[in-house]
Formats: sequence, structure tokens, C-alpha cells
Amino acid sequence: MEAGKLCNSLRKKGIAVPSTGCLIAQLCIDRDLRIFSLDSHFDVFGQVKRLEA
Repeated sequence: MEAGKLCNSLRKKGIAVPSTGCLIAQLCIDRDLRIFSLDSHFDVFGQVKRLEA
């Protein structure tokens, strides 16, 4: 539910992000996890922390 809200709020701002990206981002936000990804669309989520290599 929260991932859907996150996706919709970005779409209202004109930012298109895949729904799977929203789901992964929301999981990271909820559980305070870091993500390792080369996909730049995770940069639009301010609360998502990246894992540095």
C-alpha cells in the first residue's frame, strides 16, 4: 500500500519510476536497509540509502 502511495506521489510530480522500483524502495525505507543498484531511478527516493562498494 505504501509503495503504491510512493509511486503515485512521484507520478504526480512528473517522475516515472517502475512499480517494482517503488516496491523495493519502500521495503528499504521501512526496514532501514541500504540498496546496491546501478539503476539511477533509485536516486529519486530521498530516504533510500545506497550501499557503497
